[in-house]
Amino acid sequence: MAENLWGAIAEEKGKELKGRSVGFSKNHTSKDAAQADALTACRQHAVQKCEVSHTYKNGCVAVADPINGGQKSEIKYNVSEDKAKEAALMFCSLANQQSCRIIYSGCSL
Repeated sequence: MAENLWGAIAEEKGKELKGRSVGFSKNHTSKDAAQADALTACRQHAVQKCEVSHTYKNGCVAVADPINGGQKSEIKYNVSEDKAKEAALMFCSLANQQSCRIIYSGCSL
């Protein structure tokens, strides 16, 4: 049986979407290690408190933010990194009525 691999996303709370700190981790053998690594990455640049916002295992994740500012990031999961990115961009564009960009994508497989 294959081992589970974990990833996580931590975000700076209380900040506007644009300019907030975000930390990512992938390919950890435990959920706790993935979350701790993401928090450490977020805290490197955060002014305010970072919190784990998403955790995933055995899959891929993509995060899209609106290019010209907006209210909503989109985080999507899939077994394919390309499909996760495609979905994140599509839902971000629909939610914000503007173009979006991928700020992170990765897989824990």
